[in-house]
Amino acid sequence: MPFLLGLGYTVVDTDSNGSELVSVDGSQSHTHATGEVLVKWIWKEGSTVLATTEQAQFVLSTGSHDVSLYVEDSAGNNDLFFTVIEVLEGGFPQINSISPNQGSLGGGTQVTINGSGFTGVQSVKFGSKSVTGVTVVSANQIKVTSPSSSVGGSQVQVSVVTNKGESNSKTFTYQGAVSIDFSVQNLLDFQSPACVRCELVIATCFVLIFTHFCSPTGRWHSDQTKNSMLATTRDRLESLR
Repeated sequence: MPFLLGLGYTVVDTDSNGSELVSVDGSQSHTHATGEVLVKWIWKEGSTVLATTEQAQFVLSTGSHDVSLYVEDSAGNNDLFFTVIEVLEGGFPQINSISPNQGSLGGGTQVTINGSGFTGVQSVKFGSKSVTGVTVVSANQIKVTSPSSSVGGSQVQVSVVTNKGESNSKTFTYQGAVSIDFSVQNLLDFQSPACVRCELVIATCFVLIFTHFCSPTGRWHSDQTKNSMLATTRDRLESLR
């Protein structure tokens, strides 16, 4: 009689489309009849024939499937084997890459995210900001426009949120000058006969002093620091008059 060796196994619906291509192998089956060989293989689920070859591929929907394999040798001896194949729903979304991985401080950068499991997309996170205006190109690619940021040179983590959960993250860098919270007009509180020249000098001094007095977040460390910068800027302007 034929003898069949095999085990049940699990596959994952990698593209989250509700089904998956399953590969099966009945080559470990053999007959105990001397001089005989196996000549027939029939894979079934219930009464439905899935394949009729020793090694085969067929599509199964997500869920549990009781699959049988009927084998028969050249003398007509036969046997039947049953196995369970589990097709699991696709897991969490996965990001493989984002392009570009940097953009302007004001936002508006079109970002392409490549990966898998991009079905039921709810939003894309740029750090603490969630963007809901997402274009789903396919289960493996989405496009989104980056939101603005107030901190130049900062890095945020980008992740995709679907109805199954949140993906891994990739780094996105904001480029541009850091914002500050004082008005240049505040520096013009002394008399000067050449306003245009003073405005140009302020711009020059501002750039020089900016890197020394601005905190990493783009805000002043304290009122004392702010006052120090204003005083330093006035001294610089007075020396150039």
